[in-house]
Amino acid sequence: MAPTRRSLLWQAILLPLVIYVVAVALNDFALLREVGPQDATFWLFVFLVGETALALTLALRAIRIDASPWRTMGITAAAAAVSMYVVGPLIPPIVGESEITVGDRGPGAGGGFSQSVGARFGKTELDSALASVNRLNAAHAFEQFTCGDAAPTFRFELTLHPQAEYSERYVTVGYTPDVGGQRNRCLSFGLSYLVDSVFFPIDTGPPVKYGYVNPETGKPLPDEEHRMSRKPVCRCDLRDGRGEWVMFSPEAAAALGADTARYRQ
Repeated sequence: MAPTRRSLLWQAILLPLVIYVVAVALNDFALLREVGPQDATFWLFVFLVGETALALTLALRAIRIDASPWRTMGITAAAAAVSMYVVGPLIPPIVGESEITVGDRGPGAGGGFSQSVGARFGKTELDSALASVNRLNAAHAFEQFTCGDAAPTFRFELTLHPQAEYSERYVTVGYTPDVGGQRNRCLSFGLSYLVDSVFFPIDTGPPVKYGYVNPETGKPLPDEEHRMSRKPVCRCDLRDGRGEWVMFSPEAAAALGADTARYRQ
């Protein structure tokens, strides 16, 4: 049965939204399952191709019923724009972004810490970060924090945790072997510093706007600027003592030799 002008109008208004929702759902599913194209640019292209095909199809239908094809295509294009820029931001994730894990830290005791990341930090950046931290072993980067001891070969596992209602967007960095204990304090701080130096040039996107406010004034708090952590300065001559022997400036490290009592645990 041939469409009526009324039904054609509703198709031009509603079908662009259907195409948008399908494209978003497929993008979410690709990220969730780590299958297929996971780049948002690809799915934007799919959306545009789908809307173009829809506009041409509806224009042909308009010609068959002696309606204006240009008006039909204009309504379709306007509905597509509204779907993308007005309705889209109001739609919650259809499939939902899930945790993404890359790497394998292997068996045995290990440690870990977390890295806050920006809004655009995704699977591609996570893979890049894993490749970079693994290269630290080959570059002998950890040896500067071992006080002359042989540096262990670390294995890393990175997990991207998406922003949730009560948690920020961050990456957990798990590693083996364990570097706990007083004698490994320099290596422990050094490992965190080196990993941060890996994330810093990769995580270049805008920060997530969490909407934090000052509880006293109710005014929004400014977005915190991500800065590189400071490189630890280690006093290896104090390593076997009971006090602190790792600081974050040459001046503070030098002061340890003059007065270690105030830094003792």
